[in-house]
Amino acid sequence: MSYLLNEITPQDAYVVRVIEPIQMNHFSNLIDLYTPILGANTTSFYMVLMNHVPFGQVDVSKMNLHRTLMGQLNLSFPIIIKSRKILEAIGLLKSIRFKHRESEEPIYEYTVIPPLKPNQFFQSDILSVLLINRVGKTNFLLLKDKYFAEKNWTEDMYIKDKEITKSFDEVFDTLLGSELKITPHSELHQLIQPYDKEKLTEASNHPIHLKHQLLDIDFIKGMVSELLPLHKQLDQKMVDLLQ
Repeated sequence: MSYLLNEITPQDAYVVRVIEPIQMNHFSNLIDLYTPILGANTTSFYMVLMNHVPFGQVDVSKMNLHRTLMGQLNLSFPIIIKSRKILEAIGLLKSIRFKHRESEEPIYEYTVIPPLKPNQFFQSDILSVLLINRVGKTNFLLLKDKYFAEKNWTEDMYIKDKEITKSFDEVFDTLLGSELKITPHSELHQLIQPYDKEKLTEASNHPIHLKHQLLDIDFIKGMVSELLPLHKQLDQKMVDLLQ
């Protein structure tokens, strides 16, 4: 099979241009609205092109060869060319071929165009019909509801019953306190030391909770480094009081 009548080969170079910073919502719109139309191969090809420029930046990538895409995507060259044409037709890619002034060697510039916002997408009759044909009427309406339907959850309509979040010792009930014992200057102690004070702050924002009625003294001793004089406070009298 010839590649577009020898117009392009795997050895030809290309660059990717991103004209609008890629945002997280672009991926959501791509997965929900475009993937059923594009298919898995074309979606993967598009996402790889997006990734040529650092996330959130407007720039042009360095020069690459099309055969590199073949290895990265594990796709044949005809499938990559077909995917490129689908992206162009659907409005997600613009392709321009340049020729070197002296050698006339070609290089292709692929401009990545971000997916439409949901309200823009559903205003397109062509895209809407394509999506209905791929996912069916029921799933199409579910997708519209996801973006446009009024939320049916209102906290004012309910009374808080109880918190059911599980504590650490309820989930990891087979983890003995002796297993968590940390010896100062040991390999384990060195491994878990934070690199900087910022990480200590981050960890404090996500504390591990234990149930008071299931208090395990060995567990607590193991969780606290022996660098702290905990043993002086946790004598037998204090242990009996806590339990």
